[in-house]
Amino acid sequence: MLTSKVFKTVNYEGSNGWEIPSFNAARSFELNDTAKPVLSYDDGVYIDPTYGVQMHAGFSNKEGKYYANLVNSSAATTGEVVFGASITGVKGYYSTVTIKSDSDNRSLPLELFAVSSDYVTSAY
Repeated sequence: MLTSKVFKTVNYEGSNGWEIPSFNAARSFELNDTAKPVLSYDDGVYIDPTYGVQMHAGFSNKEGKYYANLVNSSAATTGEVVFGASITGVKGYYSTVTIKSDSDNRSLPLELFAVSSDYVTSAY
């Protein structure tokens, strides 16, 4: 039996330079939740204008592993009260993820050991 989930994060172990152009979760045969693209560690770097510190809009690195929160980009569907960027992650029974090297690293060999997602069982 399939159990609905909320996929909250996407994580990987390997080389710097991977990005997630699409993360889709199937809610039914007709409905999918989608997440905003996740930039690579280098492509997502920016300087916070308030504090002047380096931040990451895509993957962050913690203890040699890369992780990013999934930001929902789906439109509202019938019966939803909270949707899109107002919720954490994407809802669905399973997810389909595309991972590829960013534009800076397309000619370099990159290693990818594991890709995972943190999720919670949903009651929707």
